[in-house]
Amino acid sequence: MQDTRMNTQFSTLTHLFSDKRARLQAILGLIVLLVGLILSIAGFLELQDIASERLYLQAQKHTQSQVKQVQTNLDISLDSLTEIDVLFHVLGDVSRSQLASYVASDTKYHSGTAALGWVPKIAGKDVEAFEKEVQKSDPSFNVYEITGHGMPMSVNTREAVYPIKFLISPENRDIKAGLNLASIGSRERLMNKAERMETTVITQRISLYYGNRQFYGFQALHPIFTRNDLGKKQLVGFVIGNYDIESLVEDVFSDNNAQVDIALYDANTSNQQVLYSSTDLLNTVDKVKQQQRQSWTYSLNVADQQWIMVVFPNTDLFSGTESWLPFAGLLRQVSQLSTVLEGTTSQLDVQTKLKQEADKANQAKSGLLRAASHDLRQPLHTIGLLTTLLKDSEDKAEQTQLIDKTQIAVDGMNTMFGSLLDLSLLESSELPVNPEHFYLQDILE
Repeated sequence: MQDTRMNTQFSTLTHLFSDKRARLQAILGLIVLLVGLILSIAGFLELQDIASERLYLQAQKHTQSQVKQVQTNLDISLDSLTEIDVLFHVLGDVSRSQLASYVASDTKYHSGTAALGWVPKIAGKDVEAFEKEVQKSDPSFNVYEITGHGMPMSVNTREAVYPIKFLISPENRDIKAGLNLASIGSRERLMNKAERMETTVITQRISLYYGNRQFYGFQALHPIFTRNDLGKKQLVGFVIGNYDIESLVEDVFSDNNAQVDIALYDANTSNQQVLYSSTDLLNTVDKVKQQQRQSWTYSLNVADQQWIMVVFPNTDLFSGTESWLPFAGLLRQVSQLSTVLEGTTSQLDVQTKLKQEADKANQAKSGLLRAASHDLRQPLHTIGLLTTLLKDSEDKAEQTQLIDKTQIAVDGMNTMFGSLLDLSLLESSELPVNPEHFYLQDILE
């Protein structure tokens, strides 16, 4: 009976396809199905390209903001040297306890600072007296030099020496002091440059040691001047800072999750040293330049030097087999999508323009907040240092002077916060306007 039923169905199909009209309709239906399938695949591939491009642009924008944060961290780290300069001029000297207090508070806000120290300028004839003075608090202290073979030796009397009086880590640990920086040729050249230009200068990549840990970093030197009785500037010493390059970079790119590969190198040296690389594939400048991958290049200004950061996005993350899973559903919804998408083009254009304007506003806000946080830290640190000094001071006149300086710093912070609040009121159109007459000449002058 089953065979009879199958024979009946087969004869029915044979009879159906023997009809030319039915056969033509079947072929046309098959062609329409194939064309629809091809168009669906083409549309899906186009959507895949758009999604990948969007992910690529988002990654580029995110990386750009991260690079800006690295630049901000570098600026803040080096600003610590100028803030110690201010401390010196307020107190007339830099003591170990004051510097340790500053280092502890400053490094709470960012990574990368390995140590900060003070290097006074000492006349050759005064070296012995200087050693005895420092040995009152550090009995093992002595001024020494490094020979060309790397061996320590007693300092030779000369017109001036520049011994490291103390070098303090964020954990309040003393790093071996006493080295005459001028005995190292490269440092002496940098010190001369810093004195001549009256600005902060940095070394090339150097190996730094902290306990049993060795890492690549750089050293910054900031000159401090006073004026003699004739009003002429004279160098009194240098604030120095040791910085860990890896910590400065990875503090920002810690959430990288292998989305990008990073290479950072010094653009100022003839051999262009690699300062940091996230992978061994980029551990030399030649390897970086030989890469055939897409990359984004950024420049970082670090004191008197310029660094180049090259970022290679991992394009494999912008597409994957998982993204093909919606394809089956896409085939069922092609007709619905074609209807819905007809009226969305103009709305999409409007939304795109609004988003671009919002992005610009957000970027401006981010830049303002970075600048504001940068500017607010200086009076905040000053207040912290002055209150520490006020706590330890027993001289009533000195206490009054410290209170006055603290009040000035507080007033400065109040002014900055007031300006920030005025900006928020201006954005919400709630800032009151008070028209006044004024002399234009006062503004132009």
